Amino acid sequence: MNIAVAHKFAATETYEDQGLPIHGFFEEHRDALLNAAGLLGGREGVNLVEEIIDALSRDNDLSRRTIRLLHDLEDLLALENVGDPDRAETGYFSAIDILDPVVDEICLLTDGLRAAVAALSELQRAPSIETHPGVSGHLSSSRIRLAV
Repeated sequence: MNIAVAHKFAATETYEDQGLPIHGFFEEHRDALLNAAGLLGGREGVNLVEEIIDALSRDNDLSRRTIRLLHDLEDLLALENVGDPDRAETGYFSAIDILDPVVDEICLLTDGLRAAVAALSELQRAPSIETHPGVSGHLSSSRIRLAV
């Protein structure tokens, strides 16, 4: 069971591209995120990642819905709902061999996603968003509200 990570992600990497860090993270780890979400959430997990990719591709302005979807993906990858027998994630997770290298890859993806989402929060708290390249005009206090 391999989630086909083309590039092993190290939690210390940063994404400096034209958009927000979350855009760079999804561009670089798109296939791995789709595969990991499929392993942990089935078709619903894949749909979640596809919705995020679609939202990120439309523009750099993140809506509240996109932020919520990002947090839902964090929860899926971090196994937040695995203990609930009524959730599909419990069954998907039980099918994964804990010694499979895919588990480490999913942990790295989770760390990377958390770092990219945390960077959004940091940008919101920054004194002047206008000075951050690629962000000018894309963020407004009414559009990004992170519940971290």
